[in-house]
Amino acid sequence: MNTKNMNNTSETFKNGAYGANNAFAEQGRPMYAEEATHGSYGALLLHPEWKKCRERILARDFRKCRNCGSPDELEVHHRQYHFYLSQNKYAEPWNYPDHLMITLCKRCHARGHQLFQVPTFYVE
Repeated sequence: MNTKNMNNTSETFKNGAYGANNAFAEQGRPMYAEEATHGSYGALLLHPEWKKCRERILARDFRKCRNCGSPDELEVHHRQYHFYLSQNKYAEPWNYPDHLMITLCKRCHARGHQLFQVPTFYVE
């Protein structure tokens, strides 16, 4: 197993796997949504639309972790979450631009969530 950068914050993490900036931050909205929840997020990951999206991201990233290069136990990570104020809910996991998703192995994904909080952007 390739363990490149596992002992330190990796270049992938430092360069935006967790917390990519975009125009939502310029709206003056709070960056994190501690008060909001994802509800039954796990159930959404069984949806056919998510399965298609996940497959597309895995293929784009050559079925390897973008952090350590491992081909094992791959997951698709969202660099940010979008909360729609008018609907009072988060976007479905497949309704994000591809550039806001990245392939990580289970270990790097868990480590990233330990080190960083994924920003939530509020959308009107």
